[in-house]
Amino acid sequence: MNSFNEKDGIFSRLPDIPLSGAQIKTIAMLCMTIDHIAAIILSKLTPEMSGFLFPALPWIIFFLRAVGRIAMPLYCFLLVEGFAHTQHLRRYIASMAVFAVLSEIPFNLASTGELFSLYKNNTLFTLLIGLIFMYLDQRILENSASHRQVYILRMAVFTAACLLAQFTFCDYGAVGILLIGALYFPYTAPASRNQLAGVVMALESVQYLCSAALALIPISRYDGTRGNVRHPYFFYAFYPVHFLILVGIAKILGL
Repeated sequence: MNSFNEKDGIFSRLPDIPLSGAQIKTIAMLCMTIDHIAAIILSKLTPEMSGFLFPALPWIIFFLRAVGRIAMPLYCFLLVEGFAHTQHLRRYIASMAVFAVLSEIPFNLASTGELFSLYKNNTLFTLLIGLIFMYLDQRILENSASHRQVYILRMAVFTAACLLAQFTFCDYGAVGILLIGALYFPYTAPASRNQLAGVVMALESVQYLCSAALALIPISRYDGTRGNVRHPYFFYAFYPVHFLILVGIAKILGL
């Protein structure tokens, strides 16, 4: 599997600024943080606390959450790229699993206010299911004999991954797996990949004016390099830590 930086349509008219994987991950991290600031803190502000900004607060929250919709498509894109290029797939899966477990309590505190919840699991579990799905899909391609058998098994594994994410209440659920699939299946056809993924992104964020599709801009500028990553686990650790920080700020403010 090879990376791509082919551009088509409107993206060819934008400034050609190459982005590494680390830079795209930073964009995703910032968008996610903006989204969670709006959800965990701003959405709970009272008129007394927000003052003259209160009438505009719903619009501010809407805008910030729309920006936040860009994050998940970027993380899914980077997951597919990571899968395509990693030389240590088992370590990749193990790291994702460990941080998914470590993130669950901070995620629950941020989303439900409780330590444990059977009906809401964090996004890293969704990405983990997507990663395992791609691993199984590659095994099918390597070991299956007939084209019909390959097709049936691939669709069965993909469907199972969607159902697992949905019925274990993972964040984004089946839609998250659909997005991973849209970025994974047409991997070697950049234009088709952009179009298919863009449709899923738009439908996923239709209540926010399809803003998730804006993720195609940094994706189209990906230069195929990993970038400067001094601390490879920083981005994993940021996920649970930023939840704890935002929950702490909300508690200090009495929200």
